Amino acid sequence: MKKSSFGVRIEDELLDKLSEIIDESRYLNITRSEIIETVLETQLNGDHSKERIQDLIIRRREGRLNR
Repeated sequence: MKKSSFGVRIEDELLDKLSEIIDESRYLNITRSEIIETVLETQLNGDHSKERIQDLIIRRREGRLNR
């Protein structure tokens, strides 16, 4: 399957979580790109993914998304 590259900006808190996953998974030699691709694949293949993503964006913009 062909892959494309694009720049992504994320909050520092999420970057810290990505770094934690990488540190705790050194035996897998995983990359940030691999983690992000896996999370996207998991989320986008759900039954209600479009609605869920839209809801999360609205909640984040309104400041109602707790992490």
